[in-house]
Amino acid sequence: MKQKLLLNLIHFENIYGDITEHISNTENLASLASFRLQQRPALIAAMQMGLRVQSLSLTTEHSSPITIDARPAACLVGKLAAKENKFKAMASANLSLIKFLKAKMTPIIVIYSDHHARNSDDNGAMYKELLSNADTIITPTLKLASLAKNFSKHHAKVITIEDPWQIPSLAEYPTYTPGCKVNVIWFGSPSNAKYLDKTLRQFTTSPINHSKINLTILSTKNTLKKFRSLAFCRDSPYPLWHYSFKEWDGLKQPQQLHLELTKAHIALIPSDPNDPAKAGASHNRVVDSARGGCIPLASPLFSYCELESIAVIGDDFPKMLHDSIQNFSSLSKAFNKKRNQCLEKFDPINNLKKWEIALCSAINLH
Repeated sequence: MKQKLLLNLIHFENIYGDITEHISNTENLASLASFRLQQRPALIAAMQMGLRVQSLSLTTEHSSPITIDARPAACLVGKLAAKENKFKAMASANLSLIKFLKAKMTPIIVIYSDHHARNSDDNGAMYKELLSNADTIITPTLKLASLAKNFSKHHAKVITIEDPWQIPSLAEYPTYTPGCKVNVIWFGSPSNAKYLDKTLRQFTTSPINHSKINLTILSTKNTLKKFRSLAFCRDSPYPLWHYSFKEWDGLKQPQQLHLELTKAHIALIPSDPNDPAKAGASHNRVVDSARGGCIPLASPLFSYCELESIAVIGDDFPKMLHDSIQNFSSLSKAFNKKRNQCLEKFDPINNLKKWEIALCSAINLH
């Protein structure tokens, strides 16, 4: 009996057409967090179910004929992103194929990991159309699931599958001796850097400004350059701490993140609950920080509040940091008792099971 086909849509800037062979080598995709956390688990689950996967990267600028191996049992749409001058060609090619498949009654499964549909730009328009054509929408959080429903025109099934943890082993919390150096870490993308900048400026009027803090910033080269210039300039708006700058290496994830987390006592995870861009944000930064043996200090996003039993949640980061240092031993012991149970749903094994259930439901496999 011939295997059923799962058609998988993903976009690469410089690789077009049938990229099934390329995508089978996951080292080629190591730098793509969205692929590691969402699309790769979905494809692994599909293959474990006996489905055959064909992956396409489409754009109207490259019109070489593409042969779809068979009538797809379903089409899985991953994160679609492109540079501004390439975006319309990418969006047009993917939307055209999705509409064609939709007309042929092929189930459309859309992975919706960021709330792009709220935007009025080309990206927002594309995601509005993707969600309106979806039969199944997969989100990493319950909050994003509720937001996605507003854009579904076909009464799509909306399923939440939490992102799996990236840190493979549960690290012990480090010991801390009062009066000694405290190792703090912030890690994130350029889009999150503004939240760290705002938070660091809060410390200049705080008694903790002169504390023995070693802050490691793990991010892209350009982001590090901006923070370095502000941290070491005359009349710096940042606290008088010791700063370490580590460049994010996409080809060494999650190993690099794992290593840096295990060196730290505390992870800063500032954000803005009132920023629409953060609505429905994933749990993963708090989850990985806790797995790495850090006490996470996080802003009260919906997803982070769900993890308040293993994290310190709030807006006053100077107070949160001061209190966490003062109570590090008792906090780490309390959090350690709850980590396993709290993080169970982020286990990659459970993640794969959820993907299998979701794919079975979407394709009507029994």
